[in-house]
Amino acid sequence: GGAARHLSRRSSLLQFGLATVGVMMGSKAEALEIDEYKLMKIFKEAKDFGLVRFITVSPYGAVQESLGRLDYEYVPFELRTGKMAGQWVRFAGPNSSEKYVASFETSINIDKASVLYFDTLDGPHGTLYTMRIMNDDGDKVISILLNYDIEGNDGMPGQYYAGAVEKWEKLRKKYGREVKLFD
Repeated sequence: GGAARHLSRRSSLLQFGLATVGVMMGSKAEALEIDEYKLMKIFKEAKDFGLVRFITVSPYGAVQESLGRLDYEYVPFELRTGKMAGQWVRFAGPNSSEKYVASFETSINIDKASVLYFDTLDGPHGTLYTMRIMNDDGDKVISILLNYDIEGNDGMPGQYYAGAVEKWEKLRKKYGREVKLFD
């Protein structure tokens, strides 16, 4: 009855969505080159940061913050036309019980990401450790910050997950403060 119609409709919508996105995406062979991007290599090395905070700021008056991980599954895709054209990577996970919806998802146009800065900032509860990704014009594409371990610190901010700061510092030492993502 109703449940079968609901699943059938969801399946149809999912198939339509995938077909529509497929028109805009590049071939699988092209997408496999994603591992050669310097930014993707850094992300793979940062996979043990634990929970991180992704922050984007819209010039139109909105800030989006979400908690995710760099070890979530990533899916490369390419948009071929328009001002958003380029090679993208989507981080998503974990999936909900419906298996089609991730509780976290973010996509980054890695062709537009030209510089990564490993920066520390003064926060209200101590030092903040961030990877700021910028475009050619010096605009922030996205910032990724180590997130406080609230649960492991009796509900209080100010303490990071075990080993996260050391891993961040190791990457900063390896790559330097300013990383040119395209040589």
